[in-house]
Amino acid sequence: MLTPAIDPVRADATRIKALVGLSGAAVEPGDLHGFPEELIQGMDLDDPVGAMAELKRRLDIGAKEYEKMAAKALTESAAILDANPELSGPVIDKDQRGPGKRRRFERLMRFRRR
Repeated sequence: MLTPAIDPVRADATRIKALVGLSGAAVEPGDLHGFPEELIQGMDLDDPVGAMAELKRRLDIGAKEYEKMAAKALTESAAILDANPELSGPVIDKDQRGPGKRRRFERLMRFRRR
């Protein structure tokens, strides 16, 4: 006899939805006060499980975009350092004192602003 394959994510969503329905819990706009308005705009808060799934989806999209931006910045900074060997070397702490270190730090900051 064959047993049907059960998707654990869907099964959990069904259980959570049933528990939320039995408890009468609801999501109010104030419950999401830490999130930017544009992130939660247009979400259907009448369905708490669906709303949280949508919020997670939107956060995942944002995280992927930030990962792309970080990878691009890393590539660009590596290209700057390759093109300017005088800038490569150990990372400089801006709080370190000394005329040579300070000048080198200022040169690095000028390249970052470009």
